[in-house]
Amino acid sequence: MHGLVGEHEHGVTTCGAGAKGLEILSCGANWHGQLGQSKSARAKEKGGRSAAVAVALPDGDEPPRQVACGSSFSVALTSSGRVYTWGMGKQGQLGCRIGLVSWHQPHPLLVEGELSSVQVVAIDCGQEHALALSSAGDIYSWGSNKYGQLGHGDHQLHPEPRRLTAEGATSFSHIAAGDKHSAALVGGKLYTWGSGACGQLGHGQLPARGSEVPHLPRPTVVNYADAKQMPSFRSVACGAACTVVTTEDEVYLCGSVAPRASIVVPPGATAPGVAGTMFDHLERLEVPATDTGAVAAKDGVCQVACGKSHLLLLTRCGDVYSMGAGDHGQLGHGKFSDLRFPQLVLQGKNIVHVSAGRYHSVALNAHGAAFTWGSAEHGALCEGNSDDGSDIAIPRLADSLMHRVLLQSACGDHHTLFLSTAPLEGSPDQLLSSELVAWQQAEHEDYKTKRATVVTPSDHIDAVLWQRSRPRGQANPGAQDAPAGAHAPTPAEEVALVEQALETTQLREEYKAKLRALSLDKAFKCDGSEGQVKKHDDILKLLKAR
Repeated sequence: MHGLVGEHEHGVTTCGAGAKGLEILSCGANWHGQLGQSKSARAKEKGGRSAAVAVALPDGDEPPRQVACGSSFSVALTSSGRVYTWGMGKQGQLGCRIGLVSWHQPHPLLVEGELSSVQVVAIDCGQEHALALSSAGDIYSWGSNKYGQLGHGDHQLHPEPRRLTAEGATSFSHIAAGDKHSAALVGGKLYTWGSGACGQLGHGQLPARGSEVPHLPRPTVVNYADAKQMPSFRSVACGAACTVVTTEDEVYLCGSVAPRASIVVPPGATAPGVAGTMFDHLERLEVPATDTGAVAAKDGVCQVACGKSHLLLLTRCGDVYSMGAGDHGQLGHGKFSDLRFPQLVLQGKNIVHVSAGRYHSVALNAHGAAFTWGSAEHGALCEGNSDDGSDIAIPRLADSLMHRVLLQSACGDHHTLFLSTAPLEGSPDQLLSSELVAWQQAEHEDYKTKRATVVTPSDHIDAVLWQRSRPRGQANPGAQDAPAGAHAPTPAEEVALVEQALETTQLREEYKAKLRALSLDKAFKCDGSEGQVKKHDDILKLLKAR
């Protein structure tokens, strides 16, 4: 089996494999060249690339060290500290003025300016901005700056890197970029800047209804509720509207993991759940017990990956928890529903690195293999798609990458990058050892077993409509003509199932078409009782509202 040793430095997962021969692989949407591929390549696969392709850096002899993804652009850091960018550049996110004139930049560009004489050791990307951390502990930022997310004290777009300054901060150790905000660590203290619309800056500044969105254009230290027990933070990560930090054995967050349905919780109040709750202050996140007991300090969270509206938490023992929005299966727990608290999704797989995109997730294990799950649209799962091309809600082994050792991954809105070794040499039947082949087959069987128990949102639609349209007196669901997931839900459950299924436009249109086909678009067939009529009226109102 492949061996891999991971350790965290400057917020980057570095690996024990030799630097020579490392490559960058990309898959997914290529609308703006974010895969590092030309327009002709994009034209061949308009929906995206499900097969990973190599990205050629201009300096081919210099191996890459880290990759990062923005919404529709990509960034790579080389072993000598150089930074390359490609993809969408209209907001200056490529770090060079030439990128401003192109919606599609498929060829990596060297970021120079103030970075020309600087050795960069870490990079991260927001929606339309990027951060770079130097070996001297300085932060350089460029790109969109509407909310002050670049930290320069203004709101002007900066198409080239510029060093930022922060009062009381002398040497930064970690950086993180969210959609419209940024964060960094200095001596165990958390600094944030940019948009605070959902409380993600942690300064207790949630906007009142109809008021201006709060933002900070310069890095500002975040104070903990109890100043005497201020934690010393070891790592930081940013989601679209949240900031997450870790200590030796604890996790804290501010903002909202899933802002679309958030409620505000003031300091000291009890939250009904973390995901879907809006914190304007640092709140401790409880990681639940595993099957074998509570998570011990030595098995605490060592890495957090933030997607658009979901989190992945990796523990030191190699297990993965997820929470947040799950409408595309990005949580990996076999359902398309949200989770308000962390839930164990991968156990005993020896995971060493995780990354999260808009609607998809990736986990790499100690053998250098990849598990992918979530939205299969545009090929971001790298051939980890379900057989029918639909989203998958269970982590699945990416077989097409088994002939490589994957060291790191990064996810954008609809694309994925991998830091990888060169392909293993030899014929297909000689590439993998017998032990690895046996492990691969066992993973396939495990996936098939779990997959058989998954009920998709489309199954929910079929089940609900079948249940409502069957003639009175027909046998209970479970007969041969019953679709997958058919059952007799309570009124509240039925409305919830339909509401969950209608999260995507495709399913909304599918649902409406089925309603028309069954002549149920104006009224559902039901037994006429007041409760039944009200239930279906609620569903119809839900359809109209969407």
